Amino acid sequence: MEHNAEHVVEHAEHAVSSGQLGLLFLILALVIGAATRFFLRKTPVPYTVALLIAGLGLGIMERNHWLSGEGILGEIGSAINLASQIDPHFILFVFLPTLIFEAAFAMDVHVFKRSIANVVLLAVPGLLIGTALLGGMALFFPYNWDWTVALMFGTLLSATDPVAVVALLKELGASKKLATLIEGESLLNDGTAIVIFMVFLSAVTASGEIGTFEGILGNFSWVAFGGIVLGLIIAAGTIWWLRHVFNDALVEITLTVAAAYLVFYIAESFLHVSGVLALVALGLLLAGVGRTRISPEVEGFLHQFWEMTAYLANTLIFILVGVVIAERASVGTLEDWVILGLLYVGIHVVRAIVIATLYPILRKSGYGLPPKEAIVLWWGGLRGAVGLALGLLVAQNMLIPEEIRGQILFHCAGIVALTLLINGTTTRSLIKALGMQKVAAAKALMLDNAIKFIREDADKNYEVLRENKFLSGADWERVRGYMPRRKTPKEKGEITDVEEIDLAAEARRRILEAQKRSYWHQFEEGILGQGAVRRLTEAVSIALDHESDVALNDWKELNHFWQFPLLLTKLQRFPLIGNMVRKSLYDRLAFGYDIARGYVVAVEEISENIESIAPDEHIAIDLGVELNFNRGIALGAIKKLRETFPEIAVAIETKTAARLMLNHERNAIRKLQSSGVLNEVETSRLSGAVERRMKKIFDTPPSIDLPEPRDMLKEIQWLSGMDDSVFKKIWSITKEEIVPEGQALFNKNAPGESVVIIVRGTVRLDYETDVSDYAGSGSTLGELVLLSSSQFLFDAVAESNVQVLKLPGIELKKIIDEHPQIREKLWQTAGIRAAESKLRTMEPFKQWGHIELKRWLLNGKVVWPPKNRLQMVKGTIILLSGKASEFDETGNKCDYKPISVLRAVKVFFEEDSVVYLCPAIKMSLSKMHVLSGQQEEETNEVKSV
Repeated sequence: MEHNAEHVVEHAEHAVSSGQLGLLFLILALVIGAATRFFLRKTPVPYTVALLIAGLGLGIMERNHWLSGEGILGEIGSAINLASQIDPHFILFVFLPTLIFEAAFAMDVHVFKRSIANVVLLAVPGLLIGTALLGGMALFFPYNWDWTVALMFGTLLSATDPVAVVALLKELGASKKLATLIEGESLLNDGTAIVIFMVFLSAVTASGEIGTFEGILGNFSWVAFGGIVLGLIIAAGTIWWLRHVFNDALVEITLTVAAAYLVFYIAESFLHVSGVLALVALGLLLAGVGRTRISPEVEGFLHQFWEMTAYLANTLIFILVGVVIAERASVGTLEDWVILGLLYVGIHVVRAIVIATLYPILRKSGYGLPPKEAIVLWWGGLRGAVGLALGLLVAQNMLIPEEIRGQILFHCAGIVALTLLINGTTTRSLIKALGMQKVAAAKALMLDNAIKFIREDADKNYEVLRENKFLSGADWERVRGYMPRRKTPKEKGEITDVEEIDLAAEARRRILEAQKRSYWHQFEEGILGQGAVRRLTEAVSIALDHESDVALNDWKELNHFWQFPLLLTKLQRFPLIGNMVRKSLYDRLAFGYDIARGYVVAVEEISENIESIAPDEHIAIDLGVELNFNRGIALGAIKKLRETFPEIAVAIETKTAARLMLNHERNAIRKLQSSGVLNEVETSRLSGAVERRMKKIFDTPPSIDLPEPRDMLKEIQWLSGMDDSVFKKIWSITKEEIVPEGQALFNKNAPGESVVIIVRGTVRLDYETDVSDYAGSGSTLGELVLLSSSQFLFDAVAESNVQVLKLPGIELKKIIDEHPQIREKLWQTAGIRAAESKLRTMEPFKQWGHIELKRWLLNGKVVWPPKNRLQMVKGTIILLSGKASEFDETGNKCDYKPISVLRAVKVFFEEDSVVYLCPAIKMSLSKMHVLSGQQEEETNEVKSV
């Protein structure tokens, strides 16, 4: 019993000692990282390479017992030795989730989607080709390796880790697309390499059988696609949770951290799928859809947190890599070193073969791959932590012969060190030699203007400060020494002749980038919806892809949000799902309105500063015209929606106004806190109340209260005053639809299958090539064609998105036969419409206003003249149906067809005809008055002769 107690105490003391040593190494690594970043910030040495060198130095000192004995040096040596014994699973499970997720989360999703074909090509077929070639090369080593060991070795050397290269590309301002391609390849090929490595590792450590091709393919598919699916599922759950959190940075950051580690743990420990690919899927989905689900005020802080986390992880992992290589890799024989040198050359030859083999496809897919970028892609295939972790897994596996374990770890560690030390330090020179870091002349000229603007602003501020009475004693000459002194590119002689076309293209690019910033600012302010900001920024990204001098065309990518999919338009006619489809169409209209409004706000902000963006006055004018043209289109779309569906505009603008009011209230609270009026507790309580109201707005979509179609139907003129029983019959056959802008309701010469009542919107009626009319809310179309069993004389096209009620012709005719009063009212409606369309282009009516003409026609009436009798027409009538003929004094016959205007003629009605008898006109003092029916001598008539 006593012996057991002593054993427990000794074990506890050892655990505390190990924990202290681990903490000491962590502190040491962070101090080295901070010092490296600080002292080497002006040198061309990449940060990660410097860390590797520091780690190698620490490992070499400890390996040679230079850090031993009592005191702090001895403890540092013990801490370094403890770190060198790190479990490779610790690297995979602790560092990999942070590094992989941060890289995916920080990636430009649009650029990645455009590059995905090339990324997959390099990460899967490219890795397989590289593995086969490196494995074939390894078979020629003078070692006792069989083909499974050689292919396993080829696989772990195929996992790239281009952290240093990507950082350089970003620092030097080289192609963002190339950086995404290199980083995307690394993310996916890490996952692919680990999957294939495990296949060969199991073959090496088991019976030596690798299995059938079908088995390998099935296992690979399960591991790869299973990981992606798992990542998407966890991402969906995380996004759902984030959506219900508002402005709580601690909770939202914790959720992303938990999701990253949870998905990797489940993938690797339970489902045995690719944790790397699961992390990539998680990060990309959160960076895309999830970005708008994160609270606007937290989104920037969240990215900064992950940048800091990735920095810490990279600091620790590269120092660890250096320590592990120096401590655990064998010194090797001269033969090993010669083979290592040949292997270093060999991996570059193999990578060149891979890129050259795939280049015909790489050059044409995605953004393409220019030759210069292909060279950087080839040289930038560094090896790093993942390859070393896999090498350590081999080194710790006792089922593999010790000699083979030592050889694999030596060469793996050597390649990691050589690629980082040689490729990592020379990539900068390679990029400069290829001219890829040079700022284009147009960009340099933009920078030139910006520096001049900063100087001018500083000069103005200098003069203002000199007038400050509290600064009158300052040494202003010394103050002037702190003012901007940086030379402009033009002063340095870096700007050559710049073509105007290049300046215009660069100015457009900067305008598009400014629009994207405006969209995110509007989102952060809560005045732009989640879906709208995503679509608007995507439109900018697509426009930036073009890289041409064409006019600003991002609005073209947004126009389709004002148009309805043809399938939805047709589905709304089905009884069971019609209401749901129409709700979807209304939501689409609201979405389009949000997009147009956000676009207009961004364009107006940029237009105010267009001179500072464009370096040339003529270019500024041209760009201003382009912006105003697109702004006019967007404003036109907003105007149409406001006129047609004002409820949508009211709902969205109400939500926006409420959010702006809450923003103002929150800022006022913060201002009172900064001035000392409120303490921290009071500020927290008041701000919490504001945040709760903000979340309510954030969670609640705009409430669109549309009027009931049934109520609107009752207001239609030819149905007003209808008995309830009759109206119920009419309503039972009525169908509601939304007709997209530009779609035809009726076509010329087509038979009438239904009567349409326009509830909202405008319909253009094209009678002839140069004659058009418009029908708006409350208008009835198709009634004359239905009543007369004729054909349409015009094309009816939706001028905007139009809400209509359709009454099928067959059912309506049955109701009309049962209730003749409906027929009379419909004929009256048809007569007014026909008369208005014909008379508005004739004298004297074309001098009248639309309302005046309509009011005059309301006093007319429909009549049915007898057929086969000569009639005298006094005044103006409109032939609505049937056929009429006129005979002149010589007996020549002139035929009239619907719709014709008959004015003061003798006419013979050959069929049962219907005419609209217009009211009389009295000319007096150049004004036209409608006469009452009692003034028979001046009233229009149709009398028998």
